[in-house]
Amino acid sequence: MPVAPELPLGMTSFEDLRESGAVYVDKTALIARFVTVTSRAPVLLTRPRRFGKSLLLSTIKSFFTHGIRYFKGLKLENWWQQLPQSKQRALCGRTVLHLDFSLIDYDDSGSFQSSFTTMIKMALKESAPDFHENGEMSAKDLLQTFLVSCAPSSVVLLIDEYDAPISHFLDRPHELWRSRQVLDNFYRMLKARSDRLQFFFLTGVLRTARTEVFSGFNNVKDLSLKGDYATLLGFTSDELHAYFDAHINKAAIRLSVSSDEIYAGLRHNYEGFRFTPESKETLYAPWSVLSFLDEPGSGFANYWFQSGGLSNTLNLNAFFARNCQLDVSRINNQRVVHAGELDGGVVLKFDNQKETIVPDFDPTLLLFQAGYYTIKDAERLPGHQNNKNQQNRQNLQYQQYLQNQQNQQNQQNQQYQQTSRIILGLSNEEIISSVKECVRQSLSRALTVEKKNEIGHIKECLLTGDLDGIANIFECYLNSWIYDNDTIKSENACRGLIATWLTAAGFEVASEFHCAGGAGGSCDLLLTMAEEGVRYAFEFKLLRESDDPEIMLNQALCQLAGRDYGKVPPACCELRRVAVVVGLDGRNIERMARLVRLDVGP
Repeated sequence: MPVAPELPLGMTSFEDLRESGAVYVDKTALIARFVTVTSRAPVLLTRPRRFGKSLLLSTIKSFFTHGIRYFKGLKLENWWQQLPQSKQRALCGRTVLHLDFSLIDYDDSGSFQSSFTTMIKMALKESAPDFHENGEMSAKDLLQTFLVSCAPSSVVLLIDEYDAPISHFLDRPHELWRSRQVLDNFYRMLKARSDRLQFFFLTGVLRTARTEVFSGFNNVKDLSLKGDYATLLGFTSDELHAYFDAHINKAAIRLSVSSDEIYAGLRHNYEGFRFTPESKETLYAPWSVLSFLDEPGSGFANYWFQSGGLSNTLNLNAFFARNCQLDVSRINNQRVVHAGELDGGVVLKFDNQKETIVPDFDPTLLLFQAGYYTIKDAERLPGHQNNKNQQNRQNLQYQQYLQNQQNQQNQQNQQYQQTSRIILGLSNEEIISSVKECVRQSLSRALTVEKKNEIGHIKECLLTGDLDGIANIFECYLNSWIYDNDTIKSENACRGLIATWLTAAGFEVASEFHCAGGAGGSCDLLLTMAEEGVRYAFEFKLLRESDDPEIMLNQALCQLAGRDYGKVPPACCELRRVAVVVGLDGRNIERMARLVRLDVGP
């Protein structure tokens, strides 16, 4: 068996990686396409966390600083050798400032501003040691002073995690407003001094309304949905075989299985990411694949959630508040959006009088940007043709090729936005389990230790038919929903929250499950424990002030009895039909009346 080279797990320095001889999945042909962009407008790429954005920036930094010194044997070297020497000299030997916004202190807006300034100082000290600041300056003034001292088109600016201030201050409107003032001045200054910039590249997770973040820049070149860059980050199936075959064979020996079984496990757990409608190539999550290959004895673990979950992407309480009928039992259902909607992002709602900013977002699109939802299919509506430019690229002059490529991309993007329907769904098994665990942990924050221990007995209560125990645990579930003194105001939200908890606990749950035959209708909640041979059909009723609990309970029981709720394969399951009446006063969720009865007949 050939010796497997070192895995690049956790390596974010391109030059260190190359010197170590670790595996480098060569994406440099794609990098060569955009590092020669002549416009000074920012170039933006958004991808989920742990997809290699930091390594990408380090690669770009090495190229602009040292040319092809660390690119020997890579595709970019061949591209470089075909450039005229004048073009080579114009590209390399630049001053490169690399800023990582995730390293800023976000305790409050004051520490943010101080930490932001310190970061600029450190970047200048590393990349421009001959530059000396004149007294105490803000981050904006410090960088502006430096840029003024530079020759035109001599500086490359790279910003990693540009959206970190938004995600960190998502639930702190005043701090977000103050940090945005700092960044607004920063970006306006960069616009004014853009003649000093040769290249300006940003990465992040969230996509925002550009005028609200990039201020003075009229045109941000967003690569995020461009088909040509669909595979820039993440591993393709071909790359997995080309670069990691030796490691996969090693993992197969360790686990006493075939290499085909390892590939199948990787596909099931870590593959499925598709970021653009144009490309049908699905990608593997790099961090998860590398983590598994590094320690195959741990099995196909959930490395996505272990390395951060949703913690730095969105505030889950805010997420639930804006989508309070979210039902995780149905989150694996596919969503349909129009292609133009994918370009949407976080909208910042300003209130300058109160000095606050409240982010607004579509939960489905936010989960797409964060990597939870992915493109499953793109349906082109009938009556439109996709007129691709079939010119032979090899016969085009360099600048003509770039212009034709841009024109073709713009045409395709416009056509997709107007004529396509996008189907979104969860990416893979790792993502499904991560959503469940994120929800479980988020909702658990509102519960006492005693209540957390109590809900741990849900399986025992379901198996024994302990209705009092089930009722107590359902009440714990309902009391976990607390956001700005809000309450559950609908039967759908009540059922959805309980279904979310049960799904997060690992049960097979279906909401509004349509039962064919008999009087038909949809069962509010169907819970199946196939191995144990038990199935529950729940019917929920939500009390209003004028309702009689006993009458509502009888209505639910009659509904269960008169329809074939729960009568689905496998028929060997013992069917238990339960009517649940939940009482709310509209304000205090803890003022709840519970009446539960069991109909044991099939």
